[in-house]
Amino acid sequence: MMRFYLIILFFSLAISSYSGFDSKKAYDSILEQCSFGPRYPGSEGHEKYKDYLFNELSKYSKDVLIDEHLIKDPLTADSVKIYNIFARINPKLNKRVLFMAHWDTRRFADKDPNPLNHDKPVLGANDGASGVAVLLGIIDQLEKKKLNNLGVDFLFTDAEDMGTYGSTDTWAIGSRLFSQSYPQNLPLFGICVDMVADKDLKIKMERNSYQMAPELMNHVWNIASMMGYGEFFVWDMGPSIIDDHISFSMETKIPSINIIDMDYKYWHTINDIPDNTSQYSLHVVGSVLSEFIYNMDTYE
Repeated sequence: MMRFYLIILFFSLAISSYSGFDSKKAYDSILEQCSFGPRYPGSEGHEKYKDYLFNELSKYSKDVLIDEHLIKDPLTADSVKIYNIFARINPKLNKRVLFMAHWDTRRFADKDPNPLNHDKPVLGANDGASGVAVLLGIIDQLEKKKLNNLGVDFLFTDAEDMGTYGSTDTWAIGSRLFSQSYPQNLPLFGICVDMVADKDLKIKMERNSYQMAPELMNHVWNIASMMGYGEFFVWDMGPSIIDDHISFSMETKIPSINIIDMDYKYWHTINDIPDNTSQYSLHVVGSVLSEFIYNMDTYE
């Protein structure tokens, strides 16, 4: 733990001149994901996108694995297969960080204002596709400008969004199962990216994250401010959110934070579609996190 705090303390806040995050490609990823239809466990789109995502990651890393589990769906009681997909950049390096995003979408649009839509699935352009799009954009950037001193793990989690409201252990199931046997070498910390394509992006400091890793969160927000994105990474405390970062940290005892904008009016509705997302929001988040990675790479 002390090593984690020392690394954060001595990070340089000099902003690099390299800004290679391709937000157009990231937005195209949202469109691509949504073209598979809803991607909840047990659906056709879920099975097909799993294969697609594995193939995409295999273009960038030889260390891609699928972590498969058979679980009981908390919403339907059906037995369904879930797949966490894990990729590593610079797998032999001990100094590592983890980025994670869930790729599944919600089975039921149970927050839709029209009760007739509550049995319909959510397409998940923001809640599902946006975090994946940012991570894929970062991986693509790391292929173009490689890291020297840092290894990066990318975990695309499943079964994050099949929980029942008020029951914390039914959310973020895939990340919990994966983290119980996380491959060596373990990362210093984790960053979860979720719901970051809102057209009115305002990312507050998620409360659980700040309690776990205030130095890490402050560092990311400082980078955003220095890059001119302070209006999007706002210095306000947000609510406590159960997400993949919680499951990961509970199982590994490694601190993590959540980059999330929960003030999205289409959350768990049938209108969580690409038209209600923003390429520029992807640009902001992807650029900040890319800068964070290259900043950390400067230290051996």
